[in-house]
Amino acid sequence: MPVRCGQAEFFLYKGNVFYDLSRITFIDTKIKNIQRVEDFFPLTLEYFHKNENAYLNKALSLGIINNFLDSNRLQVFKKEIQNKDYRRLLYGQFGKIKTNFELEFKTTKGNKTINKGFQFEIDLVLENKNEIIIFEAKQGVKRRTSFCLLQLYYPLLYLTKITNNKKKIRTIFIDIETKTQEKYMLTEYVFKGLIFDDYRVVQAVEYK
Repeated sequence: MPVRCGQAEFFLYKGNVFYDLSRITFIDTKIKNIQRVEDFFPLTLEYFHKNENAYLNKALSLGIINNFLDSNRLQVFKKEIQNKDYRRLLYGQFGKIKTNFELEFKTTKGNKTINKGFQFEIDLVLENKNEIIIFEAKQGVKRRTSFCLLQLYYPLLYLTKITNNKKKIRTIFIDIETKTQEKYMLTEYVFKGLIFDDYRVVQAVEYK
């Protein structure tokens, strides 16, 4: 399979970059039984939830993400914006990344270099005292049957590099089914030693 490693650059990977989600047995959890971050639910999330970032914020507000991470002290990156005589906090890091350094793509069969100028997207990054958590999200009327592991692996390499491996970094995929009743399927992957094809699923929960 072709794997991006720079601007219009690829190398060929002998193996599958997609994970078959039908292999997962999810633990069922009812959203109404979990604790929310706040005692109110934002009206804006009720009516403006048409994209993946909005659904991620909704999952955070409903307490789904905290429940999955097993942490009541979730603390997100904060960016303070000064606007006249009041301040507003924006929570979460997300968006497009363009590297200004090389990264090493590791496999059990050998390594390849990801060159400077490589671009990729991060859906959301959260952080608590001891951990950084990367989220990749997909949403649609039907649940996904597969997921490209590169969408978690690239951000993992990048954040490990810029933080100099000072904190544990977790990688989580959220599949959001929006047909009639919403369902949130969260799966956490661990890449042993940052090796792309040496990974395992450590937990999987479906919230509905």
